[in-house]
Amino acid sequence: MKASDGLLPPVFDATPKVLEMEQHLKLHQPWARIVCEGAFPLLVRSLSIRTRGWIGVIATAKWDEWVVIDSEMQRESFPRSALVGAIEIQACERIIVRGKPNDFPHELRKLIAKRYGKAVATFYPGHYLPKPEQRVYFWELASAATAKDPVLLTVTNARGWTHCNVKMEVSELVRLSQVNAKSSPTGNEEE
Repeated sequence: MKASDGLLPPVFDATPKVLEMEQHLKLHQPWARIVCEGAFPLLVRSLSIRTRGWIGVIATAKWDEWVVIDSEMQRESFPRSALVGAIEIQACERIIVRGKPNDFPHELRKLIAKRYGKAVATFYPGHYLPKPEQRVYFWELASAATAKDPVLLTVTNARGWTHCNVKMEVSELVRLSQVNAKSSPTGNEEE
């Protein structure tokens, strides 16, 4: 199986680890947990990031109805207002999407599929993709980790960044860099 065929099975590292992080990305549930479980080898954002290495993922109190992937999901099983995991950023690349603004979502998904597989491109929530007038960056993830015990925090519902020093014990670590496809869409600039 190749990455271009769809999602490759993640490589799990059962070694317990403690991560200490100061920078945290806030995401709505269930997206926060899905990202920390290693479902995606990238985040598609409208902003560049210079940080490399581990950043925490904080689930806000808001529930994102658009990301529900299973009608059997129990909201109670998704901690909110908590540090639920972490992601390890290995690269940030500016992506040039060619074509007319009306073709933008389709063309962006084609670029995602070319590099990370059709399953990733199909499953990635469209409302989290940048708009045609915005720049596009692929944040390539090396690893993702879920917290053994979510760390409860007081945070706003807004997505974005927060800074605080938090230690987190990892229950499961997924090495995504071993499953990322390495083909590069043409016309991209390294950031």
